[in-house]
Amino acid sequence: MTGRRTKKLCHVEANYIQRITENHNLSHTELVCTRSWLLDGSQPTLRSVDIEGKIGSVSVRVPQQLSGRALVTCNFVFWTRISLLSLLIVPAAVFWIWLMKEGIRQAHNCPYDCWCSAGETAVECIHASLQDIPVGLHPRIKDLTLNHNNISVLRRNHFTDAGLMALETLTLENNGISTIEPGAFNGLPKLHNLHLKDNNLSVLELGIFGNLKVLSGLHIAGNKLKTITPGVFIDLESLYYLSLETNEIKYLRQDMFIGLTNLRNLWLSDNKISHLDPDVFKLMPVLSLISLSDNEDLYIPTDKYFLNTPHVTTYMLSDCNIKSLSAISFELSPKVSSLRLENNSITTIDLEMLHSLPELRTLSLFGNPLQCDCDMRKAWQWCEEHDIGTGFEDKVPTCDAPDEVSGLWWGVLETADCSSNVAIFKGDYKSVVHKPVPYNSEFEDFIYFLKYVQSTVYGILFLIGAVGNITVLIIIGCNKRMRTIPNSYIFNLAVGDLLNLTVNLPLHQASNLSPQWLAKEGLCKFGVFLQELSIGVSAFSVVVLSIQRYFATSGSTHLSTRNATVFAIAAVWIIASCCALPAAFSVHVEDEFLCSYYKSAEYFRMTVTFQLLVFCVIPVCVIVYMYVMTARNLVQETNCSNEENRRRKTLAKIVIGIAIVFFISFVPYHVLFTVVFWSEEFFSLALGYLMFACSCLLVLNPCLNPVSLCCTSVTYKKLFKHYLLCCCRNRSERKEEDSDLPEGPEALVQYRRGLSTEAVII
Repeated sequence: MTGRRTKKLCHVEANYIQRITENHNLSHTELVCTRSWLLDGSQPTLRSVDIEGKIGSVSVRVPQQLSGRALVTCNFVFWTRISLLSLLIVPAAVFWIWLMKEGIRQAHNCPYDCWCSAGETAVECIHASLQDIPVGLHPRIKDLTLNHNNISVLRRNHFTDAGLMALETLTLENNGISTIEPGAFNGLPKLHNLHLKDNNLSVLELGIFGNLKVLSGLHIAGNKLKTITPGVFIDLESLYYLSLETNEIKYLRQDMFIGLTNLRNLWLSDNKISHLDPDVFKLMPVLSLISLSDNEDLYIPTDKYFLNTPHVTTYMLSDCNIKSLSAISFELSPKVSSLRLENNSITTIDLEMLHSLPELRTLSLFGNPLQCDCDMRKAWQWCEEHDIGTGFEDKVPTCDAPDEVSGLWWGVLETADCSSNVAIFKGDYKSVVHKPVPYNSEFEDFIYFLKYVQSTVYGILFLIGAVGNITVLIIIGCNKRMRTIPNSYIFNLAVGDLLNLTVNLPLHQASNLSPQWLAKEGLCKFGVFLQELSIGVSAFSVVVLSIQRYFATSGSTHLSTRNATVFAIAAVWIIASCCALPAAFSVHVEDEFLCSYYKSAEYFRMTVTFQLLVFCVIPVCVIVYMYVMTARNLVQETNCSNEENRRRKTLAKIVIGIAIVFFISFVPYHVLFTVVFWSEEFFSLALGYLMFACSCLLVLNPCLNPVSLCCTSVTYKKLFKHYLLCCCRNRSERKEEDSDLPEGPEALVQYRRGLSTEAVII
């Protein structure tokens, strides 16, 4: 037994069709294939075709059994298209199922009051009132953040017992930790960064950092350490960055940092350090930065060298109440290129000290009571001749004495006459002011670009797209004759384009100008969901419209019934919503102010790849194919006048142009973001400008879709002129315009065939 199912357009050999039409004297012939479905579930087989045409003014349908050769041709074309479509859709469906499975699993298995990244590589429990390390977490977690809890003790084998041996970053800030037992971090061979900031640690016992062979960053700022136990860092052979800021350390002994042979950055700011052993950093051959700022009692000798640091390039000595420096102070630090001396009590700079620092490029003296005399003039002249920067933007050194130049930029020394060894300021020296030079002028230019140029361009694109698409909605909504089924697809496309414009542009610009996220976690996810939903609706609406146009130009009624239209439009929104869900799973409000994907980087890369597939590759393939076939149908139409043929060829070029515009709009944006996130490249100014260009291309499609309607439809063109130009027409003019639509059954058929390129079926 067989049951009749849906109709589908197929291609049968021309001589076969010609023979049937001649036998039945048919004109305006259309071929509609029907498929027979076996009730036992076996595959459908094309059995017959209906040859639709006209005898005189009467529409007829002649059923014909297909010949064997024609039957094979129709089945081959049908199954070829199904196979090609499956090659695109099946991988996307499998990809989506995997992404959703990972996202749902992390939400289900995540502890209460915690956030877990999709893919279960990061867990964040902030203000969760935890008193211990949570148990039951997935063993492959790499990033664990437990800030602002009540964990006071880290016991031996604490993380091994919890099964967290894959950790690479561990953050335990603001927990009140007072004790760390030796061996607490056993079983963490991959740990790279350890954050213990703002706890109650007063001592670091030997052995607590044992076996952390690959640890590169250790942050112990904001505790109560008064001294460093010699040998406590001996196992940290890979440590690159050490922060001991805001503690109570008073003295640095020579053996405190034994074992830190690869340390490059050492931060000791805001302690109570007064004296340092000159050789305390001697066994650190690659140490390049030392920060001792905010140690108010720090003593720097002027009769012997300060520190033996032959490889250090940056000294940060701000806010240390330093009164003077000599040439001997840094004689064992010849590679210093940056010397930060802001907010001290320095009155003069020894020229010999500058001579002992041949690689000096930055000498920050802001906030010192400088004595602008002849000796200081020599120092100023040396800095000018050797291009040594002495300030950042408006934070520049100023004179405190003599009174006549008090408060003026020390560049006033250029006007000083020291012929009598007494600085005498001549001319209009009080008008000498410093012209701020941005620390990074290129970055400042980029910020200016974001604030003004990008905002202006986005505003223009939004205005053009919004006016065009709102006009489309008004045309269809306010004109009864335009409320056709095909126009429902155009209406849905306009809604999707408006959503794209109103969501993507404002959110993208807001994130550029103010990266701080002031809303809650749910709004962070919902905002990203809306962004991807808007892109998906816009892309899928163009896909459905291209398919409907193809069917319309082929004379088929597929997607032209009320039920099919409702189903297609609902499917666009449902599928777009489903495709946007993985992006919502991938973002999170990090550090309580940043809506970011950073801690879900691996899952986010997969999400970006998925978006490239479903929002770019599949729509482009389908749209290009459908528009090429539509153009082919228009060009190959034979029962048309020369003028109609010329018009059809022109419109064929236009619909292919629409496919090209879609390609240019969507492909660069998704390809760029996929490459950027997979390559893990740091942000650069060139990349920022390129991302701006691609984002403009993305919204170019919503802006040009109304333009394409004007180009392809005379009716839309007239109505656009009416609503946009607000033309005041008399009744006869409006009647003449309305006559563009035919009346009567016969005229309706002619209108449908004549304007099939508009995808309008009355």
